[in-house]
Amino acid sequence: MNVIKLLEYLEEIVDTSSKVPITGKILVNKKEIIKTLDDIMSQLPDELKKAQWVLNEKDKIISDALKEAEKIRQKNVEQIMKDIQSHDISKEAKKQADKIISDAQKASREIQIGSREYASEVLADLDREVKESSQIMLSNVKNEMDKFLQGYQKRVCDVGIAIKENTKELKKI
Repeated sequence: MNVIKLLEYLEEIVDTSSKVPITGKILVNKKEIIKTLDDIMSQLPDELKKAQWVLNEKDKIISDALKEAEKIRQKNVEQIMKDIQSHDISKEAKKQADKIISDAQKASREIQIGSREYASEVLADLDREVKESSQIMLSNVKNEMDKFLQGYQKRVCDVGIAIKENTKELKKI
C-alpha cells in the first residue's frame, strides 16, 4: 500500500469516527491510527534508502576513479623508469602522466558533482512529494471538519428553534 493510500485510509478513519457532541472532537481507535502511521513511516524510508544508495554509489565511483588514477600514475612511473635513458622521453612521459592524473581528477570531480546534483534532485523531489501529500491531507481534513461544523451548527440552530417554538406553545397553554 503506498503512502497516499495510507493517508487516505487515515482520513477515512477520522471521517468515520464517533463524534463527541459540542466539543467538535472525535473518538478514534488509537491502535488503528498508530498502525497506519507506522505503515506510512515504513513506506517513506524506501525513497530515503534510494537517496542513500545514490550517495554510496557516488563515493564508490569516486573511489574507483581515484584507484584508476593511481594505477595509471603507477604505470606512467614504470614507463618513465624504463625510458629514463633518454631525457626527452622522460619529460614527455612526465607530461603525459600529469595530464592523465589531471584528467582523472577532473573526471572524478565531475562524477562527484554529478552524483551530488542527482542526490540533491532526488531528495528535493522526495521533499516536494511529502509536502504535497501533507498539504492534500491537511486540506481534506480541513474540508471534512468544515462540513462537520456546518452540519453541527445547523443542528444546534434547529434545536434552538424547536425550543423556542415549544416555549411559545407552553405559554399558550
